[in-house]
Amino acid sequence: AEPNPDHQSTICSTWGNFHFKTFDGHFFQVPDTCNYVLAVMCDTTASDFNIQMQRETVNDTITFSTVTIKLEGTVIKITNGDITMDDQAVSVPINQNGLKIEGSPTSIKISKYGLTVFWEEDNSILIELAEKYRGQTCGLCGNYNSNKTDDISENGPDTWKVSTPTESCEEVRLQPRDQCDQASVCLEYLSSPGFSDCYNVMDMGSFEEACVSDLCQCYGNYDCLCNTLTEISRQCTHAGGKPGTWRTEQLCPKSCPLNMQYLECGSPCKNTCKDPNAGLMCKEHCVDGCFCPEGTVEDDIGQSGCVPVNQCPCDHDGTVYKPGDSYQQACKKCVCAAGHWTCTYWKCPGICSVVGGSHVTTYDGKSFTFSGNCDYILTKHSNDSDIAVVGNLARCDPTRTDTCLNSVTLVISGTRISFSSSGVVTLNESSPFKLPATKGPVSIFKPSFSFIIADMKSLRLEIQLAPVMQLYIVASTEEKGKMSGLCGNYNDVQ
Repeated sequence: AEPNPDHQSTICSTWGNFHFKTFDGHFFQVPDTCNYVLAVMCDTTASDFNIQMQRETVNDTITFSTVTIKLEGTVIKITNGDITMDDQAVSVPINQNGLKIEGSPTSIKISKYGLTVFWEEDNSILIELAEKYRGQTCGLCGNYNSNKTDDISENGPDTWKVSTPTESCEEVRLQPRDQCDQASVCLEYLSSPGFSDCYNVMDMGSFEEACVSDLCQCYGNYDCLCNTLTEISRQCTHAGGKPGTWRTEQLCPKSCPLNMQYLECGSPCKNTCKDPNAGLMCKEHCVDGCFCPEGTVEDDIGQSGCVPVNQCPCDHDGTVYKPGDSYQQACKKCVCAAGHWTCTYWKCPGICSVVGGSHVTTYDGKSFTFSGNCDYILTKHSNDSDIAVVGNLARCDPTRTDTCLNSVTLVISGTRISFSSSGVVTLNESSPFKLPATKGPVSIFKPSFSFIIADMKSLRLEIQLAPVMQLYIVASTEEKGKMSGLCGNYNDVQ
């Protein structure tokens, strides 16, 4: 494998059994539980970052108690997978002012231009720095000048110990290595085909040494060894290699939920039901974790694990629908197929509205503003005058300049039914009558205090009285192309 050009930047990491590897590739161990600076710019007053960590031992297992990342004034702390920013608890993902925190409770990635920190619950911190910081760093990660012989100074790691009076820390005694020879065992592990590509992209000798230390110092505690093997696998992907499967039922096994499978090198841009092609555009190098088998995607809608794309469910208004399920609305029916809705649209009535006194929207959806001062034909049959709706649009009152809809008159077969803005209904300009009522083909009723409806076979008037008079004329599809007036001709052409 060619090293991935995006990630040629060198890496510093600390993992497992007190192991450290500097940017320049020097390996060492610092067996204690004090707080140390991993990386900071040597001109600390203006450093873009300051990354510190402290270990603890719990029941013979070595873990991080706290990782502290100071980035341009923001202090991020990770303790057992809980993240705080400036002492406020936060949850992933976060993206603000160029600072990104993403990942899961077991694997967190914190990045800002030129710097990425990976925190892995199974006990590894990995720092990736851009070339622009070459030769400017201090801390246990070394000086990043491509020379591994000058990484740790005279006083050694103690220079970078940062302890506060409240912290206690202690040295941990490691077994001496000289009474122990496990090199052949380590070579056997590392000759697994899963690691073969890693030999192409990085120096494996020092990792073999770390493996020997683990086997000698951890009394057969396999977690210790697994941390180092996992670290090799991860660093291999950062160097552009592609580790294969090296875990077995006996050696560092990993299990995944549902029907996912564990890969050392899978795309971090997961294909999901919502975005089945996310992986195609992925620029990030691969990562280890649980992935869907080839030919399936992660069901991020119904959370059912990995499914073939055509079995993806769909989501509508917070309800999950299975493939083939459908829902209906006034003018359409939608069927769920492969995570997306396919909709068929039906003929729906046209609606013309007169709102706010001067805003008209035609049956075909064209809107215009019209400040009238007269009676206007809003809609009528073009070829004869058996039916017409007339609106009085005029100034609201003499002291105001805005327009109001003051009354609506329905003329049908020579009968005039008038509706005033105060809710009075009259027939042929004689005395008012009470609702509900039926006048010829029109039935008139008042469904609520502020609405009157006049219903005919193919036309319905919905008159709103409060807070101002507004009118909605609903025409059935059989009236298409037959109308004229301010509401337009209802021919689907605006």
